Amino acid sequence: NTLPSEWQMHDGRAIGTLDETSRARVIADYIASMTDRYAMLEYQRLFELGPILR
Repeated sequence: NTLPSEWQMHDGRAIGTLDETSRARVIADYIASMTDRYAMLEYQRLFELGPILR
């Protein structure tokens, strides 16, 4: 799972046990909470593009 540990649980349930709509809501909330810089760093971490920010 690529979500940070603090996003792995939702209402006391593991995200993997949620229905598809609820999982999509958790992921949408996670993305919405990102700053631009954090989103760029997270993209870099997930896709290992090397340093893109200086």
